[in-house]
Amino acid sequence: MYPINIETKLVGNLEGEFYIPAFHRTYNWRDEVNRLLHDFQEIERDENYYLKPIVVRKNEEDNNELIDGQQRLMTLFILIKHIEKFLPMSQAKFSINYQKKSRNFLEPFDFNDTNRQTTITDEYFFQETTQTIINWFNEQEDETQTAIDLWLRLCRNIHVIRYEVN
Repeated sequence: MYPINIETKLVGNLEGEFYIPAFHRTYNWRDEVNRLLHDFQEIERDENYYLKPIVVRKNEEDNNELIDGQQRLMTLFILIKHIEKFLPMSQAKFSINYQKKSRNFLEPFDFNDTNRQTTITDEYFFQETTQTIINWFNEQEDETQTAIDLWLRLCRNIHVIRYEVN
């Protein structure tokens, strides 16, 4: 039997580099993004919210090789990057590195340019998610306050369950 390390982490405290191997399916969240944002918005101050797990294993470079949870993790990354436009100190403590061609997309990713032309499916859906997040923020009464509230929830209330397997 192989040991499994299970811990919960606040999203705002999630650290390290996450490596996404090529065997993962294409990033493709659509309706899930809006549902997630609405769920986050409804969390009360003293309430905890737990996302479905992410499963990782340490690879040779001591990075977190992602086995499961790419959709959630990438959506959180894009969300934090958008919040960062309003709150520069709210940077993600984790990074994502793709084995596929789309890994280069994340390095110069411009969250203001959702019209960039691409032939890579993952990149197309990264842009779709970014536009969904931008639209959702635009629908809010005060985008800056929404960013503050979401960042506080990511740092105080919203947890990810992290499984580390060997």
